[in-house]
Amino acid sequence: MGSYEHDDDDRPGVAARFAKGSLLVLGGLFALMIAARMVFGLFFAVIGNVLFVGALAGAGYIGYRLVAGSGERKAVTGGRNARALGPGRKRGGDDFERKMRELEAIERQLDAEISKR
Repeated sequence: MGSYEHDDDDRPGVAARFAKGSLLVLGGLFALMIAARMVFGLFFAVIGNVLFVGALAGAGYIGYRLVAGSGERKAVTGGRNARALGPGRKRGGDDFERKMRELEAIERQLDAEISKR
């Protein structure tokens, strides 16, 4: 009788059960390793790109501040009419500032009411 043959009660031998269990464990570990490599590979790829862009932006800012000088020259600033959003923003800019002043006045009134109570 070999170790891979069945006994009279139709149950597999010890070696067959060990081989089957070993293969199941190895297959599970391999699947887990593939899944972990996919998840962590994606994670590290995204984090690597974010860190690269952040380092590039930080180096650009430091270079800009070095070129602008610490106190000799001011950093680049826009005038009242120079808006980042272009000419469409000019028309609504005063309206926006007026609305912000109104909101600040309302906020001060509410703070005054709350402090009374």
